[in-house]
Amino acid sequence: MEILVELRRCGYKLATGGGASGEEQRRQWIERLGIDPNYAVSKAEVADLKNYEQEVIHVDNDPVAIPGVKHMFPADFLEWFRRL
Repeated sequence: MEILVELRRCGYKLATGGGASGEEQRRQWIERLGIDPNYAVSKAEVADLKNYEQEVIHVDNDPVAIPGVKHMFPADFLEWFRRL
């Protein structure tokens, strides 16, 4: 959670994309993390985020190829974050 707060403070936009509906994911983030993501979409809609943002990074243990979206494993993302 601290990383998400810091990313937002640095001007990054946050998105959640999973199996639940975007509305349900947004509710969960707000209730569990106290963070309202900029985008909340189903996993099938993650590729659509590239229509709104210059770069989209999908952080997940599952390296599903999403056209136009960069994938990072969580450990790699944490390493990237530490270098910011």
